[in-house]
Amino acid sequence: MSSAMAHELIASAHAKATAKATGAQHAPKAKAVGKKKKAGVLPIAAKCQLEAIARDPLTHLAHLTWEARAVVTFYARSFLAAGIDQSVRIAEGVRVELWPDETEPSHVMRGHAYIGKDGSPIDLYAPAEGFLGEYDWYVEHLRLCLTIGQVFPASGDHRHEYPGPYRPRDAA
Repeated sequence: MSSAMAHELIASAHAKATAKATGAQHAPKAKAVGKKKKAGVLPIAAKCQLEAIARDPLTHLAHLTWEARAVVTFYARSFLAAGIDQSVRIAEGVRVELWPDETEPSHVMRGHAYIGKDGSPIDLYAPAEGFLGEYDWYVEHLRLCLTIGQVFPASGDHRHEYPGPYRPRDAA
């Protein structure tokens, strides 16, 4: 429970007790302290859009050049594999190293964030599937991340060989 929520509950209980002790019919409403905080959860519709792009970039990103399509697809897949499906904050997601699972490398996403919110490392483990089904692209994406050496390359550092259906064979 957050301190603001605890303060609100205590203030409300105090106001009710004060009203009862003074004989008032209605207790005054407790004043809220600060803004209420909300969890940073991505809406399901947005996650489904990322899954659709990751699964079939040619259909969903046909209006883009193959270079732009490759970057958008790579980042959509990285957000799913190293952040959203692992239920970690984006701050930890950019510090994730993915590695193949020992028993089911095509069905399990494994990784390690070397520093979490509290300063300790986080081991990540999630099934390679989402709302729209299995991530048939995950093994290919894992292989590319291992080749590049990172899940989220720095801006402008997209000069890698992007394999897969979103890169035409004749583009070199």
